[in-house]
Amino acid sequence: MTNPVMHAVDEESSPVTKMTHHVFEVEDVEAKKELVRKLASGTERILFMRTKHHAKKLAKSLTQAGIPAVDLHGYLSQPARDRNLAACSAGTAKVFVATDVAARGVHVDGVDLVIHVDPPAEHRAHLHHSGRTARAGAKGSVVTICLPKQRSDLKQLLRKAQINVCPTQVIANSEEVTALVEKVREYVKTQPVERQLS
Repeated sequence: MTNPVMHAVDEESSPVTKMTHHVFEVEDVEAKKELVRKLASGTERILFMRTKHHAKKLAKSLTQAGIPAVDLHGYLSQPARDRNLAACSAGTAKVFVATDVAARGVHVDGVDLVIHVDPPAEHRAHLHHSGRTARAGAKGSVVTICLPKQRSDLKQLLRKAQINVCPTQVIANSEEVTALVEKVREYVKTQPVERQLS
């Protein structure tokens, strides 16, 4: 060609510079549950769990606490998966509780915060999960929650993922947590508990 012109754009899933990582350390399982509820009470979130059983259980628990949530995992039928995705699109659910199935091939718009409730087993999964936020030039945050017994494994995982972040000891009402929640959504206070959608 004579005088060719090349035009290129970044892929939507390309590495991002507007993603902020946090590692929140908690003392025990009860403190972790309180922290998860607080973080889930903000705007659109995806929470990652290791197993479908825990994903279903957490989605149900959040919904009962007044935070409309749906689960998303590989054992859902296609109609149930479509129904849960539609609930988030329609605004009747604001939180996805997912396993690895949501890390690839499922596009969810407007995710402000990704929460690794359970740190993944390996660093590639952490990167894929984290990539659900800060897409297409938007800003986003990633929180990994860590119990004392997980410190060593998480440190190795983050090193392999080339994520440099200092862990912060928190409780649900810590300033660092409140800053990520920003404003507790109105539906948390006023919306009645709905039937689980999965």
